[in-house]
Formats: sequence, structure tokens, C-alpha cells
Amino acid sequence: MELESSNNYKSYLLRILIIVFFALLIIYFFTKGNLLIYLFLFVALTLIFISKKFTYKVIIKDKNILLIYYQWLKRNKIIYTLSSIDAKISKKVANRGHKYFELSIIKNDKIVYKIDERDGYDTNDFASILNEVKSSNKEVC
Repeated sequence: MELESSNNYKSYLLRILIIVFFALLIIYFFTKGNLLIYLFLFVALTLIFISKKFTYKVIIKDKNILLIYYQWLKRNKIIYTLSSIDAKISKKVANRGHKYFELSIIKNDKIVYKIDERDGYDTNDFASILNEVKSSNKEVC
């Protein structure tokens, strides 16, 4: 089973940075503050956005789950065996009241990875991952 995000990392990052740049530019023109402060804010916000984990693809094959994600503009991979992990879907509320779902990958009673619905996945994707993990754990017992 292979699930890919409906969002593209590069276009997501470019869209966010353009919005931040123009928002700071508009604020600068209205306040006539120091330009260096706004450049520092832009760089700080850019670092925050590129440090966020963006889950690109989830592949479940051969009793393993492969998570491919981007962080710091670099593509990374994590592999877990399905029998050693558990999964949980939880409903979250963002700062402004928007509700979204999150899939947590749990190993040894610790959350080792989270996949956010806002990265381009839906609850059906989360349910299929959860079913694969649960069915793999039943086979082991």
C-alpha cells in the first residue's frame, strides 16, 4: 500500500514564503519601521517553516512501514516494522478553531512520529494505515 500526500512540498513552501514576504512588506510600508527588523522576521519565519516535518509518502510493504518526509529542505526516510508499532488517530483543534486529524505512530508507549491531516492526507488514509498496523499486530499475538 502506498499513500502520497496531495500537497507538493515545494509549492507549499513557496506559497507560504510568498504570503509571509508580502504580509511583512505591507506591514513595513504602513509602519515605516526599520527594514532590518522585517528582514530578520522573514528569515526567522522561513526557518520555522522549513524546520517543520512534511510527510510526503507512506509506504506499507513487507511488514514494514516506510515514512518519507521533508525537513530542512532535505528528504528523509524512517522505517518501522509493523509488529513493533501501534497507531492512534486523534482529533486536534488548531489555534483558530479549525479541527483536523492526526495519526500518531507509537513505539514502546512513546509517540515517535505524527502525520498531520493538513499535510495532504485524509481520514480514509489514516484509517487504512491504522487497519494495516492493527492487522499486523493481531498476526503477532
